[in-house]
Amino acid sequence: MSNSSPWTFLDERPVHTNPGTSFDTGLGVFAMTTTRVAASLRVVRQLLARHGEPESPHLIRIDDTPRVRAESTRPIGLQADGDYLGMRTDVEFVSVPDLLDVVAPASESKRTNL
Repeated sequence: MSNSSPWTFLDERPVHTNPGTSFDTGLGVFAMTTTRVAASLRVVRQLLARHGEPESPHLIRIDDTPRVRAESTRPIGLQADGDYLGMRTDVEFVSVPDLLDVVAPASESKRTNL
């Protein structure tokens, strides 16, 4: 589950799980249906591509969806932003666009062009 692209960085290289997802849109779902090495490596290569659009028969990927609900037959551990939230059998994620106003300093390139 994500709400931005890139999802993270590998050193300075962006990792794009859901390129069609941003803070201004809905949520991104990215889930592999297998952990086999060959299938996983093909998707990892796409994640690290400069303009990657990850796709695979073993990948569930949805960009810009307003709501996601996941259910499990047995409790599994849930974490969000690295924080452990406990054991759950179901969880629902909801996108709330424009909820927060973000104030941040200008990027270095914008500061030098002023």
